[in-house]
Amino acid sequence: MDAATDLFYGTYAERLRAQPESPRSAMMTLAERCFRRGDVILDVGAGSGRDTAALRALGMEAVGVEPNEAMRAGAIAAHPDLADQLRPGGLPAWGSPLRIDIRMALMASCAARC
Repeated sequence: MDAATDLFYGTYAERLRAQPESPRSAMMTLAERCFRRGDVILDVGAGSGRDTAALRALGMEAVGVEPNEAMRAGAIAAHPDLADQLRPGGLPAWGSPLRIDIRMALMASCAARC
């Protein structure tokens, strides 16, 4: 991640502490239609951890990948159960996030949402 993008997300992480995002993202409607309990999902650009936590609450084996340290720390503070489910890494450096020791059946990219 370049320095300007890292700075943006570090600032955004600080803003989320004061003003949290909505409890449910728009992506969850699609996720509920496309994924089933037990599916393995890689949430690339996991950010605040909101979607990773929601997917896990639906019975999916979701793992989040987030390159920004402040965003990961905020995600774990907001969702302590994600402490072992969030990894550093992101696009385009696929080498690091894909070294997770589970088989990925499905991938969801929150970083590249339309």
